[in-house]
Amino acid sequence: MTLTVVTPSSFPSWVRDNARVHPVVLMVQMQGCRPCKKLLPQFERMAKQHADVSFGTYIIDPSDESHKVFVQTLRVRATPTFQAYDLEGKQVFTGQASTGLAQLAEFLQDQDLD
Repeated sequence: MTLTVVTPSSFPSWVRDNARVHPVVLMVQMQGCRPCKKLLPQFERMAKQHADVSFGTYIIDPSDESHKVFVQTLRVRATPTFQAYDLEGKQVFTGQASTGLAQLAEFLQDQDLD
C-alpha cells in the first residue's frame, strides 16, 4: 500500500474512514529530521508488506501553530514517532525512533493483520 500524506485537518477522517476497513499506521516526522529520513524507506517497505493496513505519514512544520497543537494531541514527544490504530480508530501502539519501528514491525506481525 502507498503512504498517505496526512495533515492536521485530514487526520480525523483518514483514521475514521480507513479504520473501518483495516488498521491504520502513522509515522510522525519533523522537517529536516535525519533519523526520520533514515527510517522512512523502511517504513515504506513495511507499507508494501502489509497490504491490508493503511499507512500514512505526517510531517511536522514547527513554524505552524496548528501543527504544534496537533502534535500535542497525538502526544508526540520525539520524532520519528510511529502509531497504530485499530478498527475502531483507537490508538493501540506508539513507539519512537528505530526501536519504535522495530516494535511496530513486531506488533503488526503479532496482530496477523494481513
